[in-house]
Amino acid sequence: MVKRIVFAGLICIGFILSAGYTFAQEGSATLPLTCDADKMDYDRENGIITGTGNVKIIYEDVTLEADKVTVVLETKDAYAEGNVRVTQGEKIITAEKMHYNFDTKQGDVDKPEGFVYPWYWKGDKVERHSPEFYEVHNCVLTTCEDCDNPKYHLKAKKVQIYPGNKLIARHVVLYFGKIPVFYLPIYSQSLKDEKSRWTVIPGNSDKWGTYLLSAYDWLLTEYVDSTLRLDYRHKRGLGVGVDVDYRIKKKDKQVGAGEVQTYYIDDDAYEPEGESARKKKRYKAELKHLQFITPTVKLRAEAHKLSDKDILRDFFRGEYDDDAQPSSYIDISKLSNNYLLSLYARKRLNDFYDVVERLPQLKLDARNQQIFETPFYYEGETSIVKLEKRFDEDDGINENYDSVRFDTYNLISYPKKYFGWLEVTPNIGTRQTFYSKGEDEEEDLWKGIFITGIDFSTKMFRIYDVENEKWNLNDLRHVIEPGIEYTYYHKPSVDYSSIYKFDSIDNIGYQNSFRLSLRNKLQTKRKKQIANLIDLWTYIDYYPKPDGYKYIDIDEDDDESELRKHFSNFFIDLQLRPLNGLQMDVEASIDLYDGLVDILNTDLSVYRNDLWNVSVGHRYRREDSSLLSYEINFKPSEIWNFKLYHRYEFETGDMEEQEYTIYKRLDCDWNTALTFRKTGDDAQVWMVFWLSAYPDITMSVGE
Repeated sequence: MVKRIVFAGLICIGFILSAGYTFAQEGSATLPLTCDADKMDYDRENGIITGTGNVKIIYEDVTLEADKVTVVLETKDAYAEGNVRVTQGEKIITAEKMHYNFDTKQGDVDKPEGFVYPWYWKGDKVERHSPEFYEVHNCVLTTCEDCDNPKYHLKAKKVQIYPGNKLIARHVVLYFGKIPVFYLPIYSQSLKDEKSRWTVIPGNSDKWGTYLLSAYDWLLTEYVDSTLRLDYRHKRGLGVGVDVDYRIKKKDKQVGAGEVQTYYIDDDAYEPEGESARKKKRYKAELKHLQFITPTVKLRAEAHKLSDKDILRDFFRGEYDDDAQPSSYIDISKLSNNYLLSLYARKRLNDFYDVVERLPQLKLDARNQQIFETPFYYEGETSIVKLEKRFDEDDGINENYDSVRFDTYNLISYPKKYFGWLEVTPNIGTRQTFYSKGEDEEEDLWKGIFITGIDFSTKMFRIYDVENEKWNLNDLRHVIEPGIEYTYYHKPSVDYSSIYKFDSIDNIGYQNSFRLSLRNKLQTKRKKQIANLIDLWTYIDYYPKPDGYKYIDIDEDDDESELRKHFSNFFIDLQLRPLNGLQMDVEASIDLYDGLVDILNTDLSVYRNDLWNVSVGHRYRREDSSLLSYEINFKPSEIWNFKLYHRYEFETGDMEEQEYTIYKRLDCDWNTALTFRKTGDDAQVWMVFWLSAYPDITMSVGE
């Protein structure tokens, strides 16, 4: 029995290492394991141990199986043959023969097959060079379980496999069936992330014509991912690009990250607004960077150099919708519990944008904090900046203006509770702003504003004993928070018209108002946490003097505009979360004088696990537009999935955008999506393929 255990321990260690699984250590023969064999022989004269028939050894999560195993004790060589199989989780190696040497810690396998999620592979020979790395010669890679007759496969002269990390194939040919379609000198695939190395999107568009967009992640390392882009659009031409994502680590901790994006196209049909189509060289070069210099000091930077103002709209519609005019800046900030100190600079890199340059801006924000051991609190903001407003040069405007501005805002408050329930917070302060020059370009200006005010607030609640398992209710608490806030800004010492306008600081002026607010919350407990079922906040501003009303223009000739002069709109902010899978948000602004809604924004989301979800959004502005959008996703099975998206403009009666997508899971773990999109007069259809193991696919293809 002792011989059987020693034999099993040696063979177990050998096979674990030969498969690239590193568990062996000194004394490992004494570690817990189970083993079995039909017959075991020991040749004492030659020092050879042989196990025959259904040899099976289990060590932790590794299972080793073979028809026959032989160990030469003097040379430490181990041999296995006949249905050799090594399994650890989803990693599998099978072969007819396997060899391993304990001294050199190297081995090889003849005619091996294996599985490293999601790839099946087979080759002529496998060599183990280290516990973390083995190499397969003349290898076939595929996600089809049938390696002998796959629907597609990669054939490589050599594949290096780092289990749980990555695989690298060299001199690779892509086959569909038996037909070779593509060659790569090297192909690298991560085994631990969820990003596909390939993205191929064929399609057709009214503005692009027939097109093929392709991207390939190239030279993947622990710190850098780079993507090569090659796009062909029949009406626009050939486009190329390189994207680089990078990470910066220090002592195994990530302290920075960023991305560089470049793209170039010799556009055959660039059509600026109001002009005829023409040929133009177009490009973009963008940088985004985030760096933690220390745990409390952060650096952020962005740079966007574009050939023209339309390139994002024409070829990168997702970026355009997120930010039609991206900013180029650098910002270094230090955050503490009491303040935020920042050094910020913004420079215009594209002459066709209106931009306020800040070269640079030093700013200190002091959070509301107690003054030593007194009952008083302080908050403030101080900045100094060199400003220049630069206009779009394409518009022919040469009225740029600049000024150095120093601004300091300081407020002292005295919060105190009376009668055990009434919170009262009076405050007093000032805002002083210096300009090196004003509208007349000749003299500097000081704008001083005296500030005061007082806030009254309280909170009341009542608990109701309500239990409902269906609605997941565990008691109900109704909270009421009424409040009155008085704000007074004295008339500035400098006339509004004599000041250059750069941002909101320059627009601060006289204000005399009361804000009446009421907040209602209906809460319950879910998973031992307080959950808001309803959160409704309403408020309105009252102006004792019409001059204090700054939100709506007053018609002085209208004798019936008294209400408009003294009251702002009535504002509503509502959040509903009655059930898991149902949520609704509403923002509204109501003109009390006309009795009409000025602004109404509504978002509704209903979902049920992975089966289906519905999202509806409505944006309404009385003087602008009424826009409704909705998206429906339905997944009736593991194979099929459907998506519908519409955006409808009520004012014009136009369907501004519609999109329909059908997803289908194919054989060999592949998926495909067919999408039709119509935006205005442009219709587009495209198809995407990707592996289930790598779902990180960008579906957007532009306008």
